[in-house]
Amino acid sequence: MIRATLFYNKNNDVYRFKVRYHGAPVVCAGVSALVITCVNYIQTNFQLDCTLQIEDMEFIDFEVSELKSGQTIKDASLIIDNMVFGLRLIEESYGDDIQIEEKTKN
Repeated sequence: MIRATLFYNKNNDVYRFKVRYHGAPVVCAGVSALVITCVNYIQTNFQLDCTLQIEDMEFIDFEVSELKSGQTIKDASLIIDNMVFGLRLIEESYGDDIQIEEKTKN
């Protein structure tokens, strides 16, 4: 099962996400495409302080420090929201193969 954890800041923006891959190949491929595209786009097009940890394409942990601190960065948030939207669509069709967890920052 793929496990995606979304971390929200006080403004309800996702500032960090972790994804652990293990499951059906079609689901892993879809999730990978969404996650990698999101990470690459943010790193390429925005001058933000990002932290990325990848372990053998089985685990990704990505964080945007500015979003974590509560800054509003609409373009970066929109890219992340698009990824989350895609993950939710996959969850609707393949709910047995993906679990999305949400954590709110206090």
